[in-house]
Amino acid sequence: MASLIIADENEGRRNLLAGTLEREGFNVTRTSTLRQTEGTALGTMPDVLVLDAEWRSADALDSAQRLMADPEFSFKSRIVLLSRDTSRDMLISAAKAGIHEVLGKPLNMSLLITQLKKHAKKEFVPPPADVATHSSQGFFDVNLSLQDPTWAMPMLQNMLNPEVINPQFVEDILAKLAEDEVEIEGVDSSNLGTLLKTVFGQLLESQIDDEEETLQIKNVQENIGQKKSQKLGTSLEDILQEEADELTEEILEKMEEILGEGIPEYTALEEDLKIKVDPEFINLVKFSSESIQELLWEIGVPGRLNDPSLGLWVEDSLKSVGDILKSIPEVPIEEE
Repeated sequence: MASLIIADENEGRRNLLAGTLEREGFNVTRTSTLRQTEGTALGTMPDVLVLDAEWRSADALDSAQRLMADPEFSFKSRIVLLSRDTSRDMLISAAKAGIHEVLGKPLNMSLLITQLKKHAKKEFVPPPADVATHSSQGFFDVNLSLQDPTWAMPMLQNMLNPEVINPQFVEDILAKLAEDEVEIEGVDSSNLGTLLKTVFGQLLESQIDDEEETLQIKNVQENIGQKKSQKLGTSLEDILQEEADELTEEILEKMEEILGEGIPEYTALEEDLKIKVDPEFINLVKFSSESIQELLWEIGVPGRLNDPSLGLWVEDSLKSVGDILKSIPEVPIEEE
């Protein structure tokens, strides 16, 4: 039985939708706030979170993005957004937030049930919109795509190697030109090899000198710690290996800084300055702190302030704090 969470602050709409889905065999949990939704979703990991797009005091897309940032939730669960706005901007925003599908209102219940079953079975459903797949900004993001030609720079550098543009390579080009019936009379193979090296070198220099076209390379170099540019004549494997080694060194340095932090030094008091504390007093402070923490959490829940039991809770907490203050002795402050 697939598990769902229906997140909608409108109680009537929430109960109506939940009742319909329960009759279809879904195991439904209802939530009325986004804060409650996030906590319940991360705690239960439902198959599908059905999220309404309209909230008075919060944003559904922000909530969805926070949930999808959790690796376990993003692996186990899917999010379906119910929205009156199905414009392209909305669909793009939803896709960037990690939402798997956007269904427009008024709802087609038959379509909704069909799509929820697909999501519950983890079947493929097209995303709301096509967004850039290389949007990550992590430390190991290479950010390469077929539309970006800068990934070919190391290969172009490798073309300048003598091992690549060798006599055999030049002879193969001349043979190909002859097959294509291109006039090559009087063309010397050594001159052709020099010409090819000059052309590739000029392409490489123009690529490096152009600031707009080297922006991608600069970003990659910044991500690997502002390393030195690669020398001409190295292979692509060597370049990647050097970058991997430099990344490893940088990570080890960072870890040494973190793990090498010393334990803070505390000055122990002399025996005549120490004060004995009753263990029961420590337990009282701990119990009172936990009770006040729970009280503040309950107060933060919308609509909870109308609960009359909170008044008794506040009185008990005030009494506990009063007992703590009475139990603390006055300690004279010595003037230096």
